[in-house]
Amino acid sequence: MSALYPVSAWGTEYLVPSLGDETSNDTAFLLTTNQTVTLLSGPPTKPLQLQSSQELPFYPSLPGGSVQVKTSSPVFLTLYRPGLLLNLIPTASFSSCYLIYALNSQKNQALLIVPTAQTNGVYQESTAMTLTWTPMTGTGYSWGLADLGTEEKRHIIWHNTSIMAAYYLGETNNKFFGNPATSLSTDPDSNGCLVKPGLVKLGDKQQGWIESLNYCQNLGYNLVSLNTQEVLLSIAKILRESEVQAHGQGWIGLRRSSLTGQWYWLTKQNVLFTHWDVDEPGTPMEGQCAMMMLDPHGNYTWSDQSCCEALPAVCYKTPIYLSLQ
Repeated sequence: MSALYPVSAWGTEYLVPSLGDETSNDTAFLLTTNQTVTLLSGPPTKPLQLQSSQELPFYPSLPGGSVQVKTSSPVFLTLYRPGLLLNLIPTASFSSCYLIYALNSQKNQALLIVPTAQTNGVYQESTAMTLTWTPMTGTGYSWGLADLGTEEKRHIIWHNTSIMAAYYLGETNNKFFGNPATSLSTDPDSNGCLVKPGLVKLGDKQQGWIESLNYCQNLGYNLVSLNTQEVLLSIAKILRESEVQAHGQGWIGLRRSSLTGQWYWLTKQNVLFTHWDVDEPGTPMEGQCAMMMLDPHGNYTWSDQSCCEALPAVCYKTPIYLSLQ
């Protein structure tokens, strides 16, 4: 038995993975609405007209050698071989992070479909995965199988820059069973499995640095700390895409120590990355607090300023990641 997806989860493009040799009798069951659906994949010949349900033999393959199914309307696609019904994930529903539970005393595997150019970005927990990848004919994707052992265990598999498809496959006594892996996140992130993305909020009033800090903290945020170039680019992207038209300058969570004169982040992270404007920062007498340019046509450079200057706050709530331990 296999669960039937709701119509809202159907898709118009699928990638059909191989589960065995090309001489096997694997079949794909395609379910559509009552209207006739056109199969768009394959060679440029007369399109195949599909009715409300139909079997598609996939091996040796679809016409033209493609393993890609494209249709004129959303369909539901299930791959079948004796003992296994594997619901396929439409490409529009690919995710960046998946949860897979391995079972005890079974051969457990993860079947992954990843863009061919980005196969080196797949991780299992905090370790980069090294797999043998097989290109999928007629597509820009490749598939690979990851051995998950024979012990009952939770596995987190994620990609640091791309979305992908992941399936769980179990095997016992030469019989397969499996299902699509559980999607945890659709947003790729180099730091791990992103559960909740970072949020940026611009202050609605102009005030000093300390007042801006209190403003952010009262909202559950903090003045933004741009401790890496990646974070700076991420914040800049959010600001550019924000409905709030950001212009001028805004306070960030960087200031100078009155004791040593050294700059420090509110997050207590080391200042390993800076993006000062030309001839910035000045002397301690010129400014103790840092602000950033908010002009979306600029490059968000920083300058030092008197902490009493009235500027809006750039507030940031850090993203939440799933523990990979």
